[in-house]
Amino acid sequence: MKLLMGLAMDKAALDIAGAADYLSSRSEVVGKGIGAIGFCMGGSLALWSGTLSSKVKATVAFYPGMPWARMNPIWENYSGKRALIHCAESDGTSSAPGIQEALAGIRAGGGIVEAVDYPGTRHAFFNNERTEVFDPTASEKAWDRTIGFLRGAIL
Repeated sequence: MKLLMGLAMDKAALDIAGAADYLSSRSEVVGKGIGAIGFCMGGSLALWSGTLSSKVKATVAFYPGMPWARMNPIWENYSGKRALIHCAESDGTSSAPGIQEALAGIRAGGGIVEAVDYPGTRHAFFNNERTEVFDPTASEKAWDRTIGFLRGAIL
């Protein structure tokens, strides 16, 4: 969170939109658009990317920390897009205020979004290098959901 709070959001927004533009110009990229996945701070950035670029059509956020006031997302830019949010119990699940704000904003903007709670999990439950929080069962379920989601959203 400290790194995210120190991030120059205007520059990050340009980098994210530029990366989506670059990827969409590559011949290797096929399908309906670009997808973005992120974890923790990166999860917030992935969700934000859907508001920054018309080329980003689907986003996946694992237990994102949401400094929405600093990002100032234009949720209307989610129109016709999809998002999936994986929520850890220790972060307050999908009922956490930042998650609720994202859900409401994406839906009001015309996007489709789903938040999935993983009971008994802690923040970073997908990180197998952090054995104190890693949850192999929740991780496998989250990854399977992510792959299925992306296949349906952008492939």
